[in-house]
Amino acid sequence: MSIPKQTLNSQLRSMEKDGDIKVDYLPNSKKNKAAVLTEKGMKQARATAGLMQKFETKALTSFSQQEVEILFSLLERFTDEMIRFTIPTILTMIIGSVYGIVDGIIISTYVGKMVFPL
Repeated sequence: MSIPKQTLNSQLRSMEKDGDIKVDYLPNSKKNKAAVLTEKGMKQARATAGLMQKFETKALTSFSQQEVEILFSLLERFTDEMIRFTIPTILTMIIGSVYGIVDGIIISTYVGKMVFPL
C-alpha cells in the first residue's frame, strides 16, 4: 500500500479505539496479527461502499453510451495488459516458493545423515 508502518499502525489503533475493528494475534502466532471488522465497522463499510456506488453511477450517467463502451473497453484492455505484465513475477514467486519447499524437505531429510568435514 506504500504507507509507512507507523501511519498504518496509528490508523489501526485509532480504528480499534473507535470500535471499528478488533486486532488480535493470529492462531499459533506471537508475532502476526489480524484486523477484523466489528459489527460497527461492517455497517460503516457498507454505508461507504453504498455511497461510492452511488457516486460511480452518477459519474457514469454523465457519459454517453459510446463513452461508457469506450471506458469499459479501455479498462478491460488495461486489466489484460496488467495481467500480462505481472504473470512473469507471479510465476517467479511460485517457482521460488516450490524451490524453497523442496530444498527444505531435502535439507531436513539429509542434513542429519551426512557428515560435513570441517
